[in-house]
Amino acid sequence: MAVSQSAHVAPNATVYGDVFIAHDSYVGFGAVVDGLNSPVRIGSNTKVGDNSTVQSAFWVPDDAFPLSTTIGNNVNIEHSCNITNAILDDDVHIGFRSVVMEGAQIERGYIYQYLEWLWPLTLTFQQVADCLRIHYGQEIQSNLLKIYSLTLKESKNPSKKSNYSCKSKPKYYDSS
Repeated sequence: MAVSQSAHVAPNATVYGDVFIAHDSYVGFGAVVDGLNSPVRIGSNTKVGDNSTVQSAFWVPDDAFPLSTTIGNNVNIEHSCNITNAILDDDVHIGFRSVVMEGAQIERGYIYQYLEWLWPLTLTFQQVADCLRIHYGQEIQSNLLKIYSLTLKESKNPSKKSNYSCKSKPKYYDSS
């Protein structure tokens, strides 16, 4: 772990593993920077907001993208964001409670609003389904594959309507 002398890490922030934080960067209160599995690099003059998580995965399907997480210079990550295995170029703004998924590559100067989910464009649908199966279980993967196969059928024959309906709620569904 290498943290610059001029970087500020809040007293209750957690930084561990193979992490590099450049000069004049800020890691907010309750934030977690997890480089335990693979490297996490945070550029200069970058803010990781309160209660945000920056992490790198220990496995990706078929080596689809790098395992490390790289955040450029002059990046602003607002509060309660989740960044996993992504590449954020310089001068990027990630809004409140946004999620940057595995393999996403955010280009220089992009501004994302709050509550956005940023998916990688390089993954196939099967790879995304495999990642979700690992995180949430077999049920969500099979439901996604059903939706995907029906979508393919509809795109080949647009006049035919789908009768797909989700009969069971996923385990993580919150009914309140």
